[in-house]
Amino acid sequence: MHEVLNGKKISASEATSSLIKAVLKMSADEIISLLNDIEQKEPEMGGEPRIDYCAEVAFSVEERFYTGYIASINASGVFIETNNDFKTGQNLTLSFELPNESEYVKLTGTIDKKGDDGIDVLFDSRLEEFSGMASGIEENMHFKENYC
Repeated sequence: MHEVLNGKKISASEATSSLIKAVLKMSADEIISLLNDIEQKEPEMGGEPRIDYCAEVAFSVEERFYTGYIASINASGVFIETNNDFKTGQNLTLSFELPNESEYVKLTGTIDKKGDDGIDVLFDSRLEEFSGMASGIEENMHFKENYC
């Protein structure tokens, strides 16, 4: 996929290469400033802060069923603690109990990142679209005593 930069078509790999070259020429202060700028834009890119939440989740990937525990959540996704080996980009369907609710939701999403302790899942649609919850789910959560 190509994007336009300064009137010229450029691929993601060309953009990454140019970005690395530019960063290598920067001072430490400039690099830290750039990193701060990027982190401030993170919510605009779907990187909303997640809050701790512990709930069992059932999910399927490529027609195989798994269980795990949600460790954190926001309206855009969850982090699931699991020892299973998954790949980024895999699609999944998951079901779990909503925070501060006694109803379960069934959502679809994509594995965005994976680590040694679990997977980061981005929902295909924001959580409040499925649950009817008001925007800003993080502000309204109250945790149940029986969770971790």
